[in-house]
Amino acid sequence: MSIVAPAIDNYMFRLIIATHPVTLYPATLKDLSNEETYECENEEVFVERLGIILSSDRVRKVVQGLLSQSVAMEESS
Repeated sequence: MSIVAPAIDNYMFRLIIATHPVTLYPATLKDLSNEETYECENEEVFVERLGIILSSDRVRKVVQGLLSQSVAMEESS
């Protein structure tokens, strides 16, 4: 999973790599922004851990930075 900012030349920030077997679980979430790995035994755990990653301070700061830069690029165009 990545965040893409079209206004700044389609800059991409990779957030998460998810891997899983054909049966889906157990799945592994690699949080690239915080350098952590989570093992998810089922969908409930997967959704919970995904929420933890997406609401982290690091991800919030990345999103805020990309939004600020995008707005600045739009205003200078």
